[in-house]
Parts: sequence; C-alpha cells; structure tokens
Amino acid sequence: MIQSIEELNLKAIPFSRRHSRLFVIEAPVTREEHPEYVRVVSEPLDPIRGSGTEQGLFISYSYNVPDYTSRYELIQLIPVIDGKPQPYTYKAKPGLLTISAGGGKIEICFDGSDILRLRASGGLSLIFRMRFNMGEQFMDRLDGTLYAAFSLHGEYLFEPTKGSQSHNCKLIAPKMTPADTDVTWTPSADGTLDGYIKHADYSVNRPETLHDFDACVKETWHDFELWREKYAKVPEKYEQVGLLAIYVIWICVVGKRDLVTDDMIFMMRSGKIVKAVSWHPAYHAMAAYKDVDQAVKFLHATFTLQDEHGMIPDRTSDKQTTNLMTKPPDQGFALSYLIDRVGIDALTKEHCEMLYEPLCKWVGWWTTFRDTNRDGLSSYHHADESGWDDDAMFCKGLPLTTADLAAFLILCMEACSKLAGKLGLAEESEAWMKRSKDMLDKMIETLWNGEKFICILDATGEIVDEDTIALYQPIVLGKRLPQEIIDKIAAVVGDPDKFLSVNGIPSLSMQNRFFDVGMACGAFSLGLIHAPVQALLTVGLYSAGRKDVALQNARNYCDQALIHGLGITRRDLMGPEYLPYEGYLKIYPKSMFPGSLCSWGAAVFLNLAHLLNDEEERG
Repeated sequence: MIQSIEELNLKAIPFSRRHSRLFVIEAPVTREEHPEYVRVVSEPLDPIRGSGTEQGLFISYSYNVPDYTSRYELIQLIPVIDGKPQPYTYKAKPGLLTISAGGGKIEICFDGSDILRLRASGGLSLIFRMRFNMGEQFMDRLDGTLYAAFSLHGEYLFEPTKGSQSHNCKLIAPKMTPADTDVTWTPSADGTLDGYIKHADYSVNRPETLHDFDACVKETWHDFELWREKYAKVPEKYEQVGLLAIYVIWICVVGKRDLVTDDMIFMMRSGKIVKAVSWHPAYHAMAAYKDVDQAVKFLHATFTLQDEHGMIPDRTSDKQTTNLMTKPPDQGFALSYLIDRVGIDALTKEHCEMLYEPLCKWVGWWTTFRDTNRDGLSSYHHADESGWDDDAMFCKGLPLTTADLAAFLILCMEACSKLAGKLGLAEESEAWMKRSKDMLDKMIETLWNGEKFICILDATGEIVDEDTIALYQPIVLGKRLPQEIIDKIAAVVGDPDKFLSVNGIPSLSMQNRFFDVGMACGAFSLGLIHAPVQALLTVGLYSAGRKDVALQNARNYCDQALIHGLGITRRDLMGPEYLPYEGYLKIYPKSMFPGSLCSWGAAVFLNLAHLLNDEEERG
C-alpha cells in the first residue's frame, strides 16, 4: 500500500500546500442524494475512513469546532460534457491535481495560499455543486463573479477568466437558505476554460494579480522541494513513505491567522482535530533536526500562546484555544534529542534566547500550579494533560503524581540549564541542573517500587499500579536512569506477551484488565498502538543503550507503515475482553474523517526511520 507523492490518495490525505487552509479531498457521496455525480470505485474504503464506495472530489477549508466535527464537503467538483457528468480518474502530486474525464482534463493548482486556479481542455465543462445550511449565502454579484459564504468556513469567489459562468441558485425564503446550487463553467469556442476560486474569511474580493498557471505549479513544487531538504535521509525501503510523511507535514504547516500567532502545524487538515496541539511540535522538531533553525521555530511557536503564568493551551485553531487543560511538557525531551544529534554549539544565541525564558516559565507553571501537595513532584489534574486521555492509570481519579510527568520536567530543567549556559548565565545554569538532578532523585525515591514505576493519588496517597505504557515512559531519561531501572523497563517493554507487538508498542499491556484493542467502548489509550508511544519509548531505549528493543520496535513500526501507511493509531491486536471501570465515558467514535492522515504520525515515522538509517550507515 506504499503511497507515492506522485500519486497521492486523496481519500487519505488532501491535495494542498504549506500555509494554505484550502484543500481538495476525495470523500464519500451518498448515491441517493446525488445519483449522477459520483465516481464509482471498485475498492472498498478503509473502514476507519468512512463507508461506501461512491466517491466525489470536494474543495473545502480546514476549520475545526469544539465538538470535533469538520465539514469537508463544501464544494463538489463534477466534470461534464454536454451537461452529462463524466467518469473520471485523477492524479495528484505536490503542486498539481489533474482530473482526466471524457477525453479532456481539468488541472488545479494553488496561486498563493488563498486562491485555487483551475483550467480545463478537451471540451470539458466543470460544475461546482454546493449544499447550504441555514443562514449561508449565495449571490451573483453581477460583475462576472459569483459569491458563496459558508458558516465558519468563509467566503468564496468564483470567476472564469476564459469561458463562461452560470448558476441555478434559488432562495428558500422560509429557511433563509439557498437551495442546492450548481455553478457551471463552460469552455470557450476552442474547448478550453480557465478560472479561479478565491477564499477569504470575510469581504472576499477579486485578486489583484493572477500568476501564470504553470509558474504556480513550479513555485509550489519548489516550496515542497525546499521543505523536504529539512529532513534527514531514511533507509531506501522507506523512501516513498518518508516522502509522503514530509508531504503530510508540509501541508499541515499553516500560516498566521487570528489566534494562530506564528507558523504552526495542525494535527490534520481534515478530521476531528484540525488544530495545533501543544505537545506535537516536539516530535516535529526532532524529525527536522537536520535544520536546527526550523526545529527551534517549531518549539518556539508553541510558546507564543503562553499565558502570563506560563501555561500553554492544550490546542489552538484560528478561532479557538482550549485552556481547560494543557499537554505534557515534552519540549525538554525534544531539546535533549536535538542537542544529542547536532551538539549544543549548533544552537545560536538567538535560538537560546527564543526558548530560554518561555521554557523557564513553562517549568514554573508545572511546579507551581500542578504540585498539589508541595512534595516536589508535579501531578496531572486532567487526564488529557498526560496525552493519554483515558489511560488506565486514571482509574481511581485525579490529581495523580506520575513518573512520566517527572521525567519530562527533569529534561526541561536540564534543557534550561544548557540554554542558560549557552547564554552565559552560569549561576542559573547551575541552579537548573541541580533542580533537575534533585527531581530525578525524588522521582526514583518516591515512585520506583523496585520493579516498576507506580502512580500516587494525591488526595489519599493511594498507589495506582496499572500496567500502562506511561509507567515505562521515564525511559526518555536514557542513561540518566540507573542501569537496573533501564534493564527492567526494557525487559517489560520488550516482552511480546505484554508490549512488543509486530505493529508497535500498545498504550496498555495486553495482559491488563482494561485492555480494549477492539475499541469496544471507544477507548483511546487502553491498547491502541499510538505513534507518539513509539517515539517516546524507542528514542528513550535507544539513548539508554538498549538498542536491541528500540531498533526492533522501530523496524516493526516502520514496516507496518509500508503496508498500512501513515497513521496516528492502530488497533489490530488480540487481547482480553474489555472491562470498563466505573464512570468511563465513550468519547472516541471508531470512524474518522476522509483525508485525516495526520502530521503527528508522519513526524514519528521519520524519527524512527532516522534511527534505522543511522544504524544502516554505521554498518
């Protein structure tokens, strides 16, 4: 199933570009609703990405709302000849989407971030079909342009620059809504047409300039080529998946807009979480270690959202931030990895200045507002703050003191020490390193029981001992841990009856009573194989000297990507029947949106593939 960036599967990943929120996607179309405007395909859809075999191409816009819905079917593209819809095929690559139908073709490219250019030949006409909700608008502006406005998704201006345009819109007055509307572009006498669709959040106007179509294609491809140079080599067998991973990240980099204060990486462009999530940039910084400046920019972007106390929002989109909780402080883990890769001297004074003060404030927030009983160890107050939203370690409640949080903070404090040292702040550097070592000692003294790390319920002091992967996450500390702890973690994580599966390390031991690989109750962290787990455990074990387990898991995970592609989770393991604990809520439905391959999984794949390439080159 290896996808190529020369032939993108638009059911899995949109056609788009860096800094744009517009995209084109292939998604299910219900035959009863549009019996004539479908592409019938022979292969079934992956069950996690939708149902049915009737597909259409849609233009849409990346926007997410708090209930985790994403509207991807804004404007359907339908090639026609003499008013009759034509069967079609398509070929998409960075910069150009080509739709072949009826002996002609339609080509689509980006002219900057907010304009889609379209041209057709061979006598093809093009229908844009739109379905409106109450209060949305369509209007003929009587100046050669047509206007459509969708709630939350902005305004769109249609205009052919060669050929003609018509529409069939009628207003349903009692509903204050346009009826389903077709905008039709008809070719000129020579059988060709050309035009654009422009997006704006509001007050959309004609573009001042339209650039040459072929030049736009070349500029977009060149931008992708420059972006791919930021990433190190992967083994030859993973080269195509590696390029796809870079493409996924590239299109998920969005520019400044409203609450997005800097270039940020959305988790996905279509799906449930079309937002920047605060702990994802660490994985992206690690994947882009070859370009230190870019890696630092990834980390710094998160800190632009920091509040006056030092807290970082859980996630952010153009219109909304989630401040109820945050995400784990993994920036120190990323900086440690980066420094191990390229050396502290690769960080400039400017880089250190960008990161030092925000990182100090971030650590201060955790140690001030999340140390419930003032014992020197911070706690999770919301399950989402761990990254593992419904993890079994929370089965007895919160706040919960855990070793994985302590490990992250230890690495953040060490990173503060190294940044301070680079900035010539010797006393601060020494103080931060002492705090890091003190917390390491405190973590081992309090939370290591001789065989594994455990959790402690702050309110009662009760021990919580569930075999969740979070208890083994302190391996991110590498050789800072005593060898005995390293070896005991490696033994459990490397046990195929507990964690080391052929597809990766699951989020919960396969022998745990809560193991729910079948997602019977929609579980997220009760057995699924999460991409970030692979990065945390593999990089940690590798840096701790347990390359045997680390490289085996890296190979397992990267090999499954050759078959199944890139993703954030997998659930194809067998395990005990799920036993729900009291108060468990079903919050993650099984289905996902079309086009929801995510940048997080892409970054993790690159991280693991880079480690494998290192080993190949060492022989």
